[in-house]
Parts: sequence; C-alpha cells; structure tokens
Amino acid sequence: LEGVKVERSWAGVLGFSKDGEPMVGKVPGRSKVWVCAGFGGHGMPACLAFGRAAARLVEQDADKSTEPYLEGLSPARFWVGEEVPRPAEGGGKAAMGEEKAGA
Repeated sequence: LEGVKVERSWAGVLGFSKDGEPMVGKVPGRSKVWVCAGFGGHGMPACLAFGRAAARLVEQDADKSTEPYLEGLSPARFWVGEEVPRPAEGGGKAAMGEEKAGA
C-alpha cells in the first residue's frame, strides 16, 4: 500500500446486543440501574425517542414501559428465568432492511 493516499477514515464504537435489537429498560435484580443501548451505529435516528422513553422509566421508577415500541426490548430478555416478550417479527432493525448482528 505504499504510495496510497487515504482520502477519508472513520473510527468509533458500534454497540450491539446479542440479538441485534436495542435494550431499553430496567436491569433485573438492580433497583436503580436502567439501560438504553445497543443501537448498532445505525440507530442514531431512533435514539432520541428511546432516550426520552428511558428517561420516563427512570423518572417513574418503572419496571416496564407502556410504550408499544419498547415491547420486547427490555434487557431482562437476556436474564435466565425471566419471561419477557421477544421483539416482534419484522420490527426493529429487520424492518429497516438491516441485517441482524451475528447473521
């Protein structure tokens, strides 16, 4: 690559969850720990709405949101023994034409 000129470069962190969907909600077993993460770098447009929803959860000290778009995105889905609905088929990143993480 000697003599090759770099025109552009980028560096950053891409955070993914195990199933490729974001996590928004209270962490099981922790009374004051909430998470809003795992948007995979292409979730920036959705972050504002999810951040507001997460702030409402914290403000209300709520274990579960009534927002339909948060259904199945609780971090509890990664804890063994927790019965939490999975993200609906066709929702999240798959609906935006993006591949699932690890696929």
